[in-house]
Amino acid sequence: ITYVVKFTATILIGMAIGFEGYGFVICSYNAGIAITASLLLNKYSGSFGANNMQRLHGVVLGNSAGQLLYAFVGYCNWPAYILTSVVIYVWAAFTLFWSVYSVEHGFVMFLLCAFGVTSLMAGCSNDSFHPSMASIFNTVMAIVVNLFVDT
Repeated sequence: ITYVVKFTATILIGMAIGFEGYGFVICSYNAGIAITASLLLNKYSGSFGANNMQRLHGVVLGNSAGQLLYAFVGYCNWPAYILTSVVIYVWAAFTLFWSVYSVEHGFVMFLLCAFGVTSLMAGCSNDSFHPSMASIFNTVMAIVVNLFVDT
């Protein structure tokens, strides 16, 4: 099977699961699984288990760190807007720098950057912050779909 067929199947399966949903765990009409799966696609030919564990680490840590930082800076006022911009810039610069210059952890740092910035760019709110486990569930489902299509 070529990479194009694998990648297409991975995204379509993620879209189908997200469209249908599953109870309160995976919301219906959810593009998160397909989006996460598309960011996790690569032509890596090494161990699937080790590669998927690196993917899981990068995505879960990126989501968690992004949501934690958002809890501190995600308010709806001008100082918070400026602070959010600075935090996004510093986070992206640090993780992308490490992504380029680290041979062993480059891919994990790229995922930390992508998912951390995505969590930080949620809309502002003056309400108390409640972290979402939906992104973690979407990540786990995307890795399961990748593993299913790869084998």
